Amino acid sequence: MRKVLSLAVYPGRHLAANPIPREWMPKVPRGNAKAKACLYPEDAMLLRSKAVELDRRLA
Repeated sequence: MRKVLSLAVYPGRHLAANPIPREWMPKVPRGNAKAKACLYPEDAMLLRSKAVELDRRLA
């Protein structure tokens, strides 16, 4: 959202200043920059299953 509002400030010139401060999000430590995720075997089986509808699988 900050990026869109910064476009409204410049080059759009619709706002005088960006209402969201630059530091509104906490900093992420460098060591945790990459996502660490695993997919459990049960979830993998569910995602591969054609018997279950796609929207149900993703939910």
